[in-house]
Amino acid sequence: HPELARIALTDLTSGVILAVPPSEAAEGSALAAAESVVLAVKLGEKQFGPAYAEAGQWRFDVAFPAGTQDGRRALLASFTINGLLKESIPWWVAQKNHVAVLDAGGQMIGTKSSVQAAPSAESHIIPFDPPGRGLVIKVTRYTAPAQWIAYALPATVTGLAAIVGASILLLQANVRRRQKAEEQLRAE
Repeated sequence: HPELARIALTDLTSGVILAVPPSEAAEGSALAAAESVVLAVKLGEKQFGPAYAEAGQWRFDVAFPAGTQDGRRALLASFTINGLLKESIPWWVAQKNHVAVLDAGGQMIGTKSSVQAAPSAESHIIPFDPPGRGLVIKVTRYTAPAQWIAYALPATVTGLAAIVGASILLLQANVRRRQKAEEQLRAE
């Protein structure tokens, strides 16, 4: 799963026991003291942490209680928001829509497209829950300029239909004229 940036086994007293990729001691202490880890250990169920920026990417954590005898350990998984969008949103959706994750303040913290969507009335906002914490997904439809090629095909078909219709009328007139000429020849 490319959207998974880190997995760490943490202990509330000793810090990070094991992390992939390995973390430094100071970072390990911060991971073990993260709000999601503390709540997961106290409540005994998975907890989502708030979105934060690390190494130029926005992430959020999910902590699961590790189930030891002393109940002080948790398994922490860090997901990148851009990675989640890249893996979860199909290419055909992103081809016609700008998909972005916005924080509670309206700041874009992740996007599926590198093209910024023009302001459009055709947008939809849904809560990004879980992890929640004020995050929303905003999908804005791209407004494409009208292209003459899109109108050329129906116009060409209509023109060809008119030409075929005129040809049929001319052919019928020619057949009538020949029949009249044949009747005159028989009469002579």
